[in-house]
Amino acid sequence: MTFKPIEKVIAEAQGLVKAGHKEVVITGVFLGAYGQPTVRRKSWPGGENEAIAGLLEKIAQVPDLKRIRLSSLEPADVTERLLDVMKNHRNIMPHLHLSLQSGSDTILRKMNRQYTVKDFLKAIENINLQLDRPAITTDIIVGFPGETVQDFAQSLAVAKVAGFSKIHIFPFSKRGGTAAEKMQDFVNKEVTTQRAQVMRELEKQLADKFRKQFVGEIAEVLIENEVKKTGRCERYYEIRLGMPNGIAIKGEPVSKGEIVKCRINSDAVSALFVES
Repeated sequence: MTFKPIEKVIAEAQGLVKAGHKEVVITGVFLGAYGQPTVRRKSWPGGENEAIAGLLEKIAQVPDLKRIRLSSLEPADVTERLLDVMKNHRNIMPHLHLSLQSGSDTILRKMNRQYTVKDFLKAIENINLQLDRPAITTDIIVGFPGETVQDFAQSLAVAKVAGFSKIHIFPFSKRGGTAAEKMQDFVNKEVTTQRAQVMRELEKQLADKFRKQFVGEIAEVLIENEVKKTGRCERYYEIRLGMPNGIAIKGEPVSKGEIVKCRINSDAVSALFVES
């Protein structure tokens, strides 16, 4: 397994800042295994990897870098050191993406995941204890071969306990060359579609509940679409900006890539500008 040296990562971050970018996302295949010779956690000393926390801390010190996010992690990647780094640097956003995939230990074993439901919920608990109302997003696959009614119900239950701010829902489909392709106990397509719809309805409820706790608070929105006047706040969810008379701060229109302060409206999805 190869990984990019820290010095090269820092140089890339510096180059992006120089080019005018406000936010960077640290991403990679098995990001939590950064610096390790293998992705197999059992082969790591102590079963934990502090290299990703060290990398994050160095990137956070890049001058004028306003925002940093991490892409997908597994529960065991969220170490105390990583959370300490996140707490100590304001430019690291209070947002983590932990890929659940299923709330059933039976299905997780079939997927060859390196964690259990208990591991996942323990990580969620620790994150919520250490960070201020963090956004926790996830991926869930529905209709994986062998998924029973009980397995799916467990996925719904875990999602509710975790209180995800966003769930990326994927109905299972065969992919060539994968172990799942050879499994025999496929879930009926209509059942998979129905389960995906139920999960989407739950996702909307959880997302709405998460956003509403910030009503009336000040958020900083990174503009992504200057025509629609939408962008993402620190906790990753999209906010639509309301501008009295169509005029933004200092009488100038907003620009893509600009970070603006606003107060979140009662609908929890829109906001009005506030003076800097």
